[in-house]
Amino acid sequence: MRIATVVGNRPQFVKAAAVCGPLRARHEEVLIHTGQHHDSALSAVFFDELGLPEPDHDLGVEGGSNGSQLARMLTALEPLLDTIAPDGVLLYGDTNSTLAGALAAAQARVPVVHVEAGMRSFDRSMPEELNRVLTDHCSELLLCSSEQAAENLLARHRRAMPDAVVCANDQMAIGVLRAFAAGGVRVPGEVAVVGFDDIVLGSLYDPTLTTVHQPMRLLGERACARLLDRIADPGLRPAVELLPTELVLRSSCGCSAEAGTRQPVLPLRADRNGAVLGKRPARRAARTPAKA
Repeated sequence: MRIATVVGNRPQFVKAAAVCGPLRARHEEVLIHTGQHHDSALSAVFFDELGLPEPDHDLGVEGGSNGSQLARMLTALEPLLDTIAPDGVLLYGDTNSTLAGALAAAQARVPVVHVEAGMRSFDRSMPEELNRVLTDHCSELLLCSSEQAAENLLARHRRAMPDAVVCANDQMAIGVLRAFAAGGVRVPGEVAVVGFDDIVLGSLYDPTLTTVHQPMRLLGERACARLLDRIADPGLRPAVELLPTELVLRSSCGCSAEAGTRQPVLPLRADRNGAVLGKRPARRAARTPAKA
């Protein structure tokens, strides 16, 4: 699967640095930098210090009003997405880069994945509020960062219930299960819910929670070892190490597998940018863009 990730400002660089490695371990990622934050202190330093892969495409769209900047981003993204022909577009947050990526992808009939979906200030005078609301409406997969964000989406989209809600951790997922129960939404009958962390409560809740299990002890040991190495050698560059994780199948996803079944979800060998060592996936021919 080919995923186009659109970033443009500091918080997005930080989030992408955490996601690029695991994403590239299983799929092909094309990283697009809009140029919204463009100087060294706001952009290059994050790529250098966080080990973020160099952008495959830098649009160089900087400065100007919100409307002008958005228009220039769309003008650059439309032909680029046509050339890349991604299977999905991954977006973070609520910036002009986020909305430009969402609109360009929606026009090209490419599914949009929005990280931090459902966040609301309920103040439409804020450019960020318009960006996040419009991006949510363009998205096929809404990834919420809090229970409140999930409740905001449920309140607005009860008639268009998503197929699944994927949460950043199990506590959020259990909050979502509670919100669904209070709203009369059947899990997994109407919607599936998946968490991340595999806390004990997830296996005791009703319905039991499908989640991702991390090797927490090994994660702590490796993190301490890396920290000590960095203290001993401050010039040591960041490196990516992928640890084994497992998908734990339980009733909240409606899976037919036996409850508690575990499936490995990540390979272990990757380079410093998180790319799997081995053969590069074959590129597909660009598809013809849909017309309005």
